[in-house]
Amino acid sequence: MHRNRGLFFFFFMVCLSVGAQSFFSSNLEGRVQSADKDLADVYVMNITARKATITDANGYFSIRASINDSLVFTALQYKRKVLVVSLGMLSSKSITVPLEEAITQLDEVV
Repeated sequence: MHRNRGLFFFFFMVCLSVGAQSFFSSNLEGRVQSADKDLADVYVMNITARKATITDANGYFSIRASINDSLVFTALQYKRKVLVVSLGMLSSKSITVPLEEAITQLDEVV
């Protein structure tokens, strides 16, 4: 009798966790910007779910994400940015991600 209860409880918890993950997972849309313009062709990776996309010509993107997923934004001449998806981000369905320019200077060119 205890074995049946244990199996039922285990099966119930597995179903509950799978349902909760799909409930808190949705398409997250946003826009990537720098200080003065929208950024096209920024690589957006969800490293938790192993999914990726790039921004369009106006800096917009859409990617599947869940709570606590890590999103990484990378582009040439800009610093890499990592965001952790929160419930507020999923609720709003749209985020704005500012990227900072990566300025590299050489001391001397020979």
